[in-house]
Amino acid sequence: MSNPSPLQFQVQTLVDSAMALLARGQHDEAEQVFNKVLEAAPYHRDALNFLATRAYGRGELALCTELLEKAVRTKPDDPILRENLAVAYMDGGKPAEAEEQFDRLLALKPGDLDAILYKGHLLERSGKSADALEHYARACVAVGSIKAYLHSSLKPVRMKDLLRHAVNAVMHELRRMLAAGLEPVHAAHPGADFARVDACVLAFVGGPQPRPDALQRPSFLYFPGLSTKPFYERGEIPESRLLEAATQAVLAEYSALLAKEVPFSPYVQAPGGQDPQQWRELNNSPAWSAYHLYRGGERLAEACEACPETARTVESLPLARITEHAPEVFFSVLKPGTHIPPHFGLGNYKLAVHLPLVFPGDCAIRVGNETRSWEEGKCLIFDDSFQHEAWNRSGQPRVVLILDVWHPELQEHERAALSAVIDVIAEFRKRYGIEFFKT
Repeated sequence: MSNPSPLQFQVQTLVDSAMALLARGQHDEAEQVFNKVLEAAPYHRDALNFLATRAYGRGELALCTELLEKAVRTKPDDPILRENLAVAYMDGGKPAEAEEQFDRLLALKPGDLDAILYKGHLLERSGKSADALEHYARACVAVGSIKAYLHSSLKPVRMKDLLRHAVNAVMHELRRMLAAGLEPVHAAHPGADFARVDACVLAFVGGPQPRPDALQRPSFLYFPGLSTKPFYERGEIPESRLLEAATQAVLAEYSALLAKEVPFSPYVQAPGGQDPQQWRELNNSPAWSAYHLYRGGERLAEACEACPETARTVESLPLARITEHAPEVFFSVLKPGTHIPPHFGLGNYKLAVHLPLVFPGDCAIRVGNETRSWEEGKCLIFDDSFQHEAWNRSGQPRVVLILDVWHPELQEHERAALSAVIDVIAEFRKRYGIEFFKT
């Protein structure tokens, strides 16, 4: 390794001196030394960047820009220099140049939150509101926890303000889409009371979120004004008698699936690369498996043909029907020694109905603060938006048919409104890449 030249030694000595001054908080003195660095090495990256920062602080944007342009020519792949130059252009009244620099920065760092927010800001200022919204939505995804970011003492006030604006813009668009999606429902039900629907929408877009019971916390959507209790009696869902009357036919079709060795799939299948958290032990495990007749609202024709009596019976019930969302209808098999950990369902607007088929005893389910066991020939009905868990401590598998029905207290127009609301939310998520959005 060759020894540094006298010039290199001189520059390094000056840089070390400037850094020592900075460490002591002597910024004016450090600036003088960095100016000497530039006299010896006109394209020194750290000297150019520091002096540009000082010029920016004094409002000398022309000088700041000149220094950063020189630095970027020297280090074109340096994201810090690109961002600083972009901000200098933006604040210096050169939006086109700023936008180009943010594009170059995003090419270097595709998920850079600052660049995404700034680019959205520039697009909005230039009247490109739709493009700006795309970037604001990207920022909401990139930031991870919006609440944590806004409460961090390490984040610049300017960036917090930009993020707040991005969140407000995204939520405004969601509110607009929801209002448009509900217009046909209002038109089809003139004079109907939509107060509970309005409260549901308001809670989802960041308004007050009533929670009558601390153990009821739906993971997706809460509909206010419905009874707040973990279990429902069979008489409250009269149609459940039809399901109970078909118990032997349903059991026979389940047994036929076993005899044909039809494969059941693990119920928990976390997407690749996603941490399943409390589902780690059951993720992709046969300990809890399922055979679906309906999944995410889609009727699975082959499965329904294999179980015609089961399909016919459940389709006579008030299934919660929402495109790409509900119902779910499936045989659920819990192997011996398996425990389903405490979790919350998607919403309180539908109830889970269990028809026990194979019940070996020493199996139970806790919903809220109440624990019950399945009884042969009797449906067990509960609100799965309450925290719930289930276990099989017997030596045999526990098998139930599970489906979800509308909450009986929902009016017809409220069901239609909920379907419309959930359709809009699904469209919003697909359009903007926001899988789950909470402020």
